[in-house]
Amino acid sequence: MRDHVKILSWLYILTGLVGLLSACSLLAVFIGARAATRDSDAQTIFAIMGSVCGLGLAALSLPGLIAGLGLRKYRNWARVLALIVGLLSIPLFPFGTFIGAYTVIGLLDDEANQRFSG
Repeated sequence: MRDHVKILSWLYILTGLVGLLSACSLLAVFIGARAATRDSDAQTIFAIMGSVCGLGLAALSLPGLIAGLGLRKYRNWARVLALIVGLLSIPLFPFGTFIGAYTVIGLLDDEANQRFSG
């Protein structure tokens, strides 16, 4: 069980970091596209879309990253957060399904309950 939690924590940390990196890249692309056009309406649209997409992706990535960091220290709040994130990621086939199912199986185990409760 200890290995499962360690693997889950690294999966959440890595997917969170990839999500944050993607958010920064997306924001940079929209800023570049905004700078490349001279149309003021297009600049406004690129600014709004870049902000919404970049910040939205960052907001979706942060809970997984935080859960992964908490799982490394066997915090009970991180277990609950990881279960929520894992259940919400199940429809995201194929990686989200794998991580979500692995989270449910690994963190709802009796041995995991004992480890996180005391």
